Amino acid sequence: MTQAGRTPVLHRIGQAPRRDFGPRQPLTTTHHHGQLLRRSDGRLGLVRISKNASSELVDRLACSVLCPFHAHHGPVVAFFRNPVRRFLSSIPETLLRVTYAEIADPWNADRVICPEDVYHELCAIAGRDIPALLEGFVDLVEYAFFDAHHEPQLSFLTDRRGRLRIDPHVYAVETLERDLAAISARFGIAVAATTAPRNVGGQKPEKGRTFLRDLLRRATGTGGYHRLAHAGPLGVRYGMADRHGVLLRPMTRFELNGLANRFAQELRKHEPGPGLVRRIRRLYASDETVWEQLRASGGDHPLSDLLAA
Repeated sequence: MTQAGRTPVLHRIGQAPRRDFGPRQPLTTTHHHGQLLRRSDGRLGLVRISKNASSELVDRLACSVLCPFHAHHGPVVAFFRNPVRRFLSSIPETLLRVTYAEIADPWNADRVICPEDVYHELCAIAGRDIPALLEGFVDLVEYAFFDAHHEPQLSFLTDRRGRLRIDPHVYAVETLERDLAAISARFGIAVAATTAPRNVGGQKPEKGRTFLRDLLRRATGTGGYHRLAHAGPLGVRYGMADRHGVLLRPMTRFELNGLANRFAQELRKHEPGPGLVRRIRRLYASDETVWEQLRASGGDHPLSDLLAA
């Protein structure tokens, strides 16, 4: 067992795991792949996986310095999540941020730039009832992973042949408090107290927002008060945009975030049917393997050990 505060033995980096999942798809362009966030003292690194409580983990583990995998020489952690639940939670995020190159707002760094045909198909299915929208969304993801929010969790950690690029100790989002305590005990890291969620249902994080800063942004039309030209699939769904996502009236980013939260509430009221769940699990077969091993072992193990089991 690795002693607290010492670097884990990355003995299987660059080697294929015992379970062969085949080559993965090309990585999306909406994430800092091959990089992690580390503490300023270098005592811990966090591989940030989209839709896995990453905003909260950054705060509570004090991991804020971006660096390449190879430049960090201390222990590393990553959190996995139930693949089906993660996929469903990704949909409001994608519908909020999705755009394509010709209409992308250069001011907005949070956009998800996807192929134009995917964008228009998302707009086309946006007005459907939730079960039909889910079917259409899964159809598109089966075509290709086009957003890091639904990219397989293992893709954040492996090369294109499925070999580990980094070997973090892994934990589960569903047992966050217990596992943060385990990280603290293993690596001697102080964990900050729980914070209010900053990124729920598509809501843009508001860290650093103060009364004066908010007043200035309102006056200058920046930040959440920036006026948009396109609202994408969410604008189509709620009658705020034409069928191509072009706004019919002015809208701010805060208002669009509100539509994402509204859609997330709708989505939570509908559970996908068994057939759709099977399709989602096929998409994330490799993540399912890690997830099942995490549930069986309780976590707090190197990822390579779980994949070799």
